Amino acid sequence: MKRIAVVGAGSWSRDMHLPALRRLKDAGRADYAAVCDLDPAKAEPYAGALGARAFTDLDAMLAAVRPDGVALLVSEGATPALIEMCIRRGLPFITEKPPAPDLATHRRLLKKVGALPHIVAFNRRHAPYVRQVLEWMREVPLQGVFCDFSRHNRRDADFGATHVHGIDAVQCLARGEFAEARLEVAPVDGGANVYVGGWTASGVRLDLRITPVTGSAREHYTVISADRSVVMAYPQPPMIDLPGFVERHERNRLVERKSAADFGLAPDDLPGLGGILREHELLVEMLEGSATAWSTLATSLPTQIIRDALAGMAAAGTRASREIAVK
Repeated sequence: MKRIAVVGAGSWSRDMHLPALRRLKDAGRADYAAVCDLDPAKAEPYAGALGARAFTDLDAMLAAVRPDGVALLVSEGATPALIEMCIRRGLPFITEKPPAPDLATHRRLLKKVGALPHIVAFNRRHAPYVRQVLEWMREVPLQGVFCDFSRHNRRDADFGATHVHGIDAVQCLARGEFAEARLEVAPVDGGANVYVGGWTASGVRLDLRITPVTGSAREHYTVISADRSVVMAYPQPPMIDLPGFVERHERNRLVERKSAADFGLAPDDLPGLGGILREHELLVEMLEGSATAWSTLATSLPTQIIRDALAGMAAAGTRASREIAVK
């Protein structure tokens, strides 16, 4: 059984990742041997829930436990240094998204990581609804992928750390990255609305409407082709339509609709529905040599390019638009 160390025991790690880790440990899939956090009041109960050792010193933890892999569940400001630590020590890792606060740092990490196995935790890619969309649309010529990414009262100084999920997800669903994009930013009360439209190299249209300060939180995706369309309501708290659904439409008829129970999941199983459980399963399989990651520093580079450009535009505080080549 592979030994995994966890770095970061904050609220998001505790509420969304810890339940997934406990399930894998209880199923005998992984040994979460140690938990490290600068705050012992966070590290100790987290470690206790996993039957693990608690540490506040990262070097001491790694020396004592000698893990096979590491789960980096910290804020993006702390993430790059921890990724570099894993690279120096040759430790495969999973890291929360985004893996870097800016494009220059992302490129530096990408250059250094080489062939070291790793996962960037864009959890939509691993969610059952998303996997179902990909299955229904497999080998179907796509016309477009559209995303309505809204939140309620999110006045973050940098909402880009959240809306990168939508940018990554449309590329995943399109089976291709942005090749070119038009970016628009419009300031609103305490935040900024963002609009991203563009094309993949194969000619699939991608459009996102990102609105952080609205009357309801929703994250809807639509994937269209000539004869089939799929609509998905992604189940991320605090969405108004939890536990979400995925529908397949053909010839102007609803052909099939699935929700949590159809995937053997409870409606309140947010780590399972959201893909967090599956991404940690993938880390275990990657460490065992039976799987490879498909959400990495390389695949997430186009998302970081767009995020970086949007951040610069939003910082000006005025309505703006620009076109970029994503490369």
